[in-house]
Amino acid sequence: MDKEILEFIRNNKIASLSCCADNKPHCFNCFYLYWPEEECIIFKSGEQTEHMRIMLENPLVAGTILPGEVSYLKIIGMQLEGVVNHDSDLHARAVKLYYIHNPMAMAMPGKIWVIQLTKLKYSSTIAGIKKKLEWVR
Repeated sequence: MDKEILEFIRNNKIASLSCCADNKPHCFNCFYLYWPEEECIIFKSGEQTEHMRIMLENPLVAGTILPGEVSYLKIIGMQLEGVVNHDSDLHARAVKLYYIHNPMAMAMPGKIWVIQLTKLKYSSTIAGIKKKLEWVR
């Protein structure tokens, strides 16, 4: 994975994700942790939410990650695609990792979810200079 892509995904924490059921899209935002060894993002959400109900039926996910500050002179962002992973071993390791990095999240209700990334597209336009980088699993 390109160093610039890796740095961007590590330095940001909020993703806007989309899923789809019955030809109807659904979007939500989540606080995520990037897991570079498994090329996954980990997040916490309630099992009864609409987006988790949808993703249990259709595990394909798309989304974006944007930095906290955006301006017209510096437009940076990432598009992503992935699949919700239900592997029990991977999930158990993800839970431990998530709570090590986010101990306050233990006090919040919900379950840890893992999205195995399949494609990333990083775009950067700074002072009119455009750059696009892609990573595919």
